[in-house]
Amino acid sequence: MIFDANAVDILNPWTLMPNDLAKTLNQINTLRAQDTLEPSTKTRMEGLSAVLSLLEEATPDSWASEVATNANVWLSPGHLSEDPETKAAWKAMMMAFLNATVLYAVNSLAGLHGTPARLAAFSQGPRQYLVGRETAAYDALMSSIRLLFSQRVQRRCQEGHRPFESPATSAGLLHKFVIWPMVVGGIQAALVHHDDEGAGFLCSGMQSVGEELGTVSIIDGARLVEKLRQSQRNGLEPRSWDELFDGAPLFLM
Repeated sequence: MIFDANAVDILNPWTLMPNDLAKTLNQINTLRAQDTLEPSTKTRMEGLSAVLSLLEEATPDSWASEVATNANVWLSPGHLSEDPETKAAWKAMMMAFLNATVLYAVNSLAGLHGTPARLAAFSQGPRQYLVGRETAAYDALMSSIRLLFSQRVQRRCQEGHRPFESPATSAGLLHKFVIWPMVVGGIQAALVHHDDEGAGFLCSGMQSVGEELGTVSIIDGARLVEKLRQSQRNGLEPRSWDELFDGAPLFLM
C-alpha cells in the first residue's frame, strides 16, 4: 500500500481508513524500504515486533466512530443512522483493515509462511507465535468481510421498504471499500491456509463488487488470487511477498 506521508493526518471520506492505521502502514512500508537498501534481519524483526505491538493496542470501536463521523460531515445536512446494523458495519470494516494490516506486516516483513525467509528469521517459538497471530487475524478478517457481504444481501432484500425520510444507513454498502483486505485475505486463503472455500468466496465477492461498481480493479484482485490459487495447486509457490505482485495490477482503495 502507498500513502503520502504528509496526508495521513487528513480525513479522507473516500478511503474510509482511520489515520492511526494509515500511519502504521506507512511504518511498515518504511521498514520494507529500509530493508531493501540495507538488509538486516534483526532490524526488520524488531520493527515487526513494534508494529504488532501497536496493532494489539488498536481500538476498532473508536476507529469506527472516527471514520463514521467523518462520513457524516460529508453527508451534511443529512446524517447517518446510528442503528445497530450501521455500527456493526463500520466496526466490521475497521476490523477488516486491522487484520489485513497484521497479515501484511507479518508476511511482508517476516516472509511468507513456510518460505526459507521465515524459517531463517525465527526460531521455533517465535515462528509458532507468528502462526498464531496469522491464524487469528485471518479468521477475524474473514468474519468481518462475511458480515459486510451478508449486510449487502439484507439491504437488497429491504430495498423499497425503508421509510423515505429515514437516516442514511451504511449497512449493506461498506463491502465496496474493502478491496485491499479482500486481496490480502485471498492471498492468505490460497497460500497459507489452503482454504478453497474462503478463497472462492473472496474471489466471487471481488468479481461481483467489480461488476456492481463498473470497475476492473477489484476484478483484477480476484484474478490475482485465483492465479495464486492455481499456482499453489500446481506446486509453484512464491518465495516472497513482493514476488506475489510481480506483474500484478495496482489496487486502489
